[in-house]
Amino acid sequence: MQVFFVLLLSFLTIPKIDFVYTRGLFRGERGLELRVFLDIGGGELTFIKENESFTAAYSISVILKKDNRETGDIWMRKIKGLEYGTSKTFFDTVMVDILPGRYEMTVIVSDLNSQKSAREKCLVLADTLPAFSISSMIPGRYERLIKNNTVPRLDGISYHFEVYSDRDATLYFTAGDYKDSILITPGTTPIGIEPALDTLSGNSVLVSALLEGGGKRFMRMDTLYISGSRFADEEFYKNRVRALEYISSASELDTLLSARPEDRDSLWESFWKARDPTPETEKNELEDEYMARIEYADENFGGWQTDMGRVWLVMGRPDEIERHPFDLDSWAYEIWYYYSTNEKFIFHDTHGLGYYELVYPVNWNPRRR
Repeated sequence: MQVFFVLLLSFLTIPKIDFVYTRGLFRGERGLELRVFLDIGGGELTFIKENESFTAAYSISVILKKDNRETGDIWMRKIKGLEYGTSKTFFDTVMVDILPGRYEMTVIVSDLNSQKSAREKCLVLADTLPAFSISSMIPGRYERLIKNNTVPRLDGISYHFEVYSDRDATLYFTAGDYKDSILITPGTTPIGIEPALDTLSGNSVLVSALLEGGGKRFMRMDTLYISGSRFADEEFYKNRVRALEYISSASELDTLLSARPEDRDSLWESFWKARDPTPETEKNELEDEYMARIEYADENFGGWQTDMGRVWLVMGRPDEIERHPFDLDSWAYEIWYYYSTNEKFIFHDTHGLGYYELVYPVNWNPRRR
């Protein structure tokens, strides 16, 4: 029974890799090509020290299933010269030659320095791309991929794709009220377009790319969904509200958690307005700092609710971090020093899985600060 609980604990404490991906069909050197684009956060990977820097290693597997037959490939990646705990996002692309048809695709990302992995599944409908055509259109924002073709209102958006033509032609791109035209010459032309934000209205925007030339036409269409509120997602909203528990009263927290969807933005703004250190300016430095700490904890420590995440959220960036990832006579550990408050925090990787637990102070309570 004791062995069972140890194994169960190990399973529960192994964090999964959080990655965003999308896929598209393109013309490759040997015909139709499936490209899988991935965003993998540096904070999701485990770092191994090599000489004076750290190295991360991961693999990407793509499995395609059609008519009960499976094919696929695996790519090994090694990134050198990193700083420990980097929050940089690694953008990766893998390509698979594919025949037209209907496929079930599984994408697996595995950290080769730990037991972390994650997988996602989707359907791929592969059609031929003639010499006069347009590839899949890949949406993103701030040079990052997006999930489910959905972006928050008043956020940046871009589309990237390729145009294939055997003649001079014109590309007409439309996204909501945004319109653009581009002259196309024979060959392959990569396209990157960023529609102006004030041209995108409504909860969904029809996006189209029309290629015309020499009596030929080819059109590619997509739908972009725009959430009316940054807190439209229930789970995301409640997670952000619960992160305020260290700086809010119980009644404030209850009010925010029970808010109707249409009231969330205004209540959130009122909460932070009452704490704005410079109300005469548009910028709320306290809110910006607190939200930046949450995002950093999410990217680097598995969330603000982990031990490292809680300390980072409440205390901010340490004045000094003493790291011991490879000591032979002990578990990996870190010591965070805060000289302004004369405090230090010690974290142990007790299970050897990259999951650091607070061991000192023993009964630290951020609510008492």
